[in-house]
Amino acid sequence: MSGQFTRCEQQDGGYACRDDVDNLFHQLDGARMSWNVWLESGAAKCDTGSGGTCASNDPCPLTGFYTTGNPPIDFTDISYGECLANDVPAGTPDDGMATFNSDLASGNVADFNFVIPNGCDDGEANCKPVNNRYTQFDDFLAQEVPLIESSPAFGKDGVIVVLYDEDERMGGLAAKNGLGSGGHTACALISPLVQPGEYADTTYSYSVLRTIQDGFGVGPYLGSAGQVARLPVVWK
Repeated sequence: MSGQFTRCEQQDGGYACRDDVDNLFHQLDGARMSWNVWLESGAAKCDTGSGGTCASNDPCPLTGFYTTGNPPIDFTDISYGECLANDVPAGTPDDGMATFNSDLASGNVADFNFVIPNGCDDGEANCKPVNNRYTQFDDFLAQEVPLIESSPAFGKDGVIVVLYDEDERMGGLAAKNGLGSGGHTACALISPLVQPGEYADTTYSYSVLRTIQDGFGVGPYLGSAGQVARLPVVWK
């Protein structure tokens, strides 16, 4: 969200990584566009098999699972009050996506919605009863993508970006990895605007950020997003 990947972030430092850098959320604020980060809730779906849980039933959590990989808490220009309002649980302990899904059905969602599944549905760990992290991620998408597409808010210009980054870390930060630090990520775009196909061009996670910035018309390009091309998708 800021075009950078620091050692603190690579080591899952969470709130300790808080930094005074520009970011997509702040740019959307400046353009008077709304945003939400949705954190999948519910302890029942979060047993990693090792006794840990990955739920968040509180907004803007500063402890627990969602202190890592939860961008709004990392930026000093996002106040705690704004974080409480916009960085929120997606559901309840019994149904981790209930609130988000209800808002989708009514079309009452922000301009930009960043959905963060829990540590099972994001494909990070094998969890009971499925015990296959890739199937867990697929099942989550099979549940949520049709609901997003059928929302009144999606419309003819809606875009869903699916980014999977739980496969490898490529040794973390190293000069030899350049903009590829963090490892291989798989990305799919789903939209009435996208010509279906596979694109073999070398791209980076920063290419996703640049594409989103272009889509919302905000700038300047953030961090390393200014060093890469946007995603080479063919728009209809």
